[in-house]
Amino acid sequence: MKIAVLLLVALASGCSGERAYRSELPANLAVTAKTSGSLLSSVGARLHVYDVGPGCKATYRGTVELGGSRTEVGVPAGSPSYLVFEFPRFSLIARSTTHFETLLTPRPGYRYDLEASYADDLYGATIYERPPAGKTRREVASRPLTACGL
Repeated sequence: MKIAVLLLVALASGCSGERAYRSELPANLAVTAKTSGSLLSSVGARLHVYDVGPGCKATYRGTVELGGSRTEVGVPAGSPSYLVFEFPRFSLIARSTTHFETLLTPRPGYRYDLEASYADDLYGATIYERPPAGKTRREVASRPLTACGL
């Protein structure tokens, strides 16, 4: 009986095993998330960060809760990271989640901009790469996790 009560309390409190992403690395990824809900629903935004090792094995590092402003994140340069951008949607009658996922291997000295939006059940996300000395940026194609071995 005690175990059932503890399990129920954990589920009710939203215990999901997620932890905040912490990095000592210099910020090289700027994330901007724009969301809109309605009177009866709300949309959030967060970024899950994974390291990618041999055999394309993704290891969860943590989650960044995103607000309406630009968020700076440090991800390892020169090694692949799997980024899962999530839009959780809450309404009075339902709960759903939309994802954008990509494999990114940041180049040393470069900066990356991830611009994502969710409005009226439509979402989009684009990553741009900016060279060390330049202001001109280029779009980076989204890649699946399975592309890590290529």
